[in-house]
Amino acid sequence: MNSFVINNCQVYLNKKIVKKSLYIQNGILKQVSNQPIDKQNIQTIDCSGLIAIPGLIDIHVHLREPGQSYKETINTGTKAAAAGGYTTVCCMPNVIPPPDSVVNIKKLLSLIKKEAVINVYPYTSITKERKYDSQIVDMDKLSNYCFAFSNDGCGVKTKKEMLVAMRNAKKCNKAIVAHAEDSSYVPQCGSVHDGINVKKYNLVGIPSYSETLQVMRDIELALKTNCQYHVCHVSVKETVDLIRHYKKQSKKISCEVTPHHLLLNENDVKSNNGKYKTNPPLRTISDQKALIKGIKDGTIQIIATDHAPHAANEKNTTIDKAAFGISSLDYAFALLYTKLVKTNVITLNKLIELMSINPSKLFNLPSSELKINKPVNLLIFDPKKKAKINSKSFYSKGKSTPFEGINCVGWPKITICNGKIVYKEGKIYE
Repeated sequence: MNSFVINNCQVYLNKKIVKKSLYIQNGILKQVSNQPIDKQNIQTIDCSGLIAIPGLIDIHVHLREPGQSYKETINTGTKAAAAGGYTTVCCMPNVIPPPDSVVNIKKLLSLIKKEAVINVYPYTSITKERKYDSQIVDMDKLSNYCFAFSNDGCGVKTKKEMLVAMRNAKKCNKAIVAHAEDSSYVPQCGSVHDGINVKKYNLVGIPSYSETLQVMRDIELALKTNCQYHVCHVSVKETVDLIRHYKKQSKKISCEVTPHHLLLNENDVKSNNGKYKTNPPLRTISDQKALIKGIKDGTIQIIATDHAPHAANEKNTTIDKAAFGISSLDYAFALLYTKLVKTNVITLNKLIELMSINPSKLFNLPSSELKINKPVNLLIFDPKKKAKINSKSFYSKGKSTPFEGINCVGWPKITICNGKIVYKEGKIYE
């Protein structure tokens, strides 16, 4: 299904939404027309009332394979992404074994080639076995195979280790993508923000400064080494303020925010239920407002899901016993379109920038924007389709989400990856 016509669609083109028809031949965009296109013996899809935007790019997902396929696989995770409108995802290295050697990363790439239904770019870990106190991986050898370097799930413990990592990453022209968390400030059983839910549910809190102090340390090193430095899942106002200040000194400093940190805060934790447990935790209303401000003013340039699927028994328990993370690839776009665009917090163009254009530009990934004689990567969604977030319908194995049952509009109808329809009206095409 690599040659087809899309007629009468509202298309994002040159930063505007305009009515166009498209002819895709063997996966390549061959014609853009103001009028419906008629091609004999070619499938024609009428997209009246639908909107086509660049395929979404998520630089922070957990596909769990190899080693934890009971939580997710490359196949189920990329199917969830395709259903959610994503055409490219970047998978984190907390798998077993981690991609910390050429042998391991080659095995992962082989799995990706065999199982993925969309584009997948893997990270490699910063340290051997992704451990706190371990030697830095051979970045020179690994850089030919990976998207970037990250120890996501835990911070790099010492300043000395991070300095060596940044110097080596700089030589390879690769980014350090940091889980900013100083473990010395995080209690062993920390499970929620160090705020109202600690006393309410008798839990142990994770302080905001465990994030901010690590970012402060890393920014100092990033400026010293001129390394590209990206902060994962920012959650704290002070972190946003730091990044806003230092971005003026270096364009190589950037960060991302998750949908759940944008849309929820500690007051939304309505019960002692593992579905609310994320790392970093849901913070204060003040932090949430700072994150919204950050995406508006450009301090935060990327929305990344941090899709973190787990088995049911790992989430269907109390917060203290649950695993960190939620599943979100299946519904993130519809949720954000509903909660941010339809409420006039940001424009659709801004959401496109945050979920597709900026990730591509910041990390030199192939662009999803339409260009003649280039492969087509599109999300075509229905701005009027209403449906509730229903974990039973997820393609992801992970079903835990605090957004269960929320009514959303703007659900993906068709996802086109590399010129091939990979998702259409509830069906995956492998």
